[in-house]
Amino acid sequence: MSRKNVNSIFILLSLFILYFSSPTILSIGFSSWNPNFALAFVNISFALAFEFRLLENGYTANNKIRAIITIACAWFAAECHSPALFFTGALFLFIFLKTATFRNKFLFTIIVISTIMILQIPYFIYMFNYSNSIDLYSYGTNSAFSRMLLFQGAYGQGFKYIFHVGSFVIFGQFTFYYFLVVYLALIVVVVWKKLYKNYLIQFFFLFWLVSWHCYASIPSWGRADYLILSNVFPLLVFPLYLAIRYSIPQNKFCFAFQILLLVMVIGLIPFRYHQVNQTFPFYKSLVSATEKIYKEHKEINGIVLPTSYANIDSTIIYEGLGGKINQSCKTIAYIDEGGSITYK
Repeated sequence: MSRKNVNSIFILLSLFILYFSSPTILSIGFSSWNPNFALAFVNISFALAFEFRLLENGYTANNKIRAIITIACAWFAAECHSPALFFTGALFLFIFLKTATFRNKFLFTIIVISTIMILQIPYFIYMFNYSNSIDLYSYGTNSAFSRMLLFQGAYGQGFKYIFHVGSFVIFGQFTFYYFLVVYLALIVVVVWKKLYKNYLIQFFFLFWLVSWHCYASIPSWGRADYLILSNVFPLLVFPLYLAIRYSIPQNKFCFAFQILLLVMVIGLIPFRYHQVNQTFPFYKSLVSATEKIYKEHKEINGIVLPTSYANIDSTIIYEGLGGKINQSCKTIAYIDEGGSITYK
């Protein structure tokens, strides 16, 4: 993460390998729908905020350009997959709180709003042209945001969701206790070593509280496992690093432990890769059902949409079923029952 953490380089390397070899993350990477883009931008913006000392010192006049780059990357993550907003919001809030003067807090707020508005211009154009297609997706999102603002989340379910699904993503098992132990160990280390003022510790617990609130606010029918993927590193891998980094003394024993940990994680790679699943039941049912409808009910090809729906974005169908993005396109997309996509 930086020169300050070079004495724990093998711990970092081990956790990165554990993270990148996650069967869930690798499985999603094979599908035509890929939230790994959001995950990548979350990691990039997190690294930039750390390296540019925005997490440590907040916004200053000397790091304006660096702040804009970090803000842009964090917002790209939110654009790729909406649950990344939990990280983006927590990052902006933490930098704001760490910023020293009222003037700099105000300038940082203006920079955040201006950067987001500029990056949202393509979305505003899209929304203006395809307002009806936006309405089709708004119900679940509006419900979640209203519950967030009114603090009406199912906090017990949200708490269980983070530990339960997080364990599956990282360790391949649905169990509540693995990350509960990690979090409790981190709390013990923080209290024992009095790390309350450590900015990494502070950011992690702020982000965890924001994530807990937001995941708890998502309706139970929409709280799917994949929604955690955007936030896997800061929410699951990062606390593992903090717990190990601050609980083990920096001596020869620690170095030997780091080497042993790295060897164990590398040894698990073949087993974890064997768990990768490139088929998704959702796509299988979607493709087979659509094919059946088109074969048995050919009359639907003659249906003309009402005028009020004339501007529905055709890419919605294209993203789910394949085909041509428009009639003049020469490239045809094929999506098989496992969700894999090819172009011809």
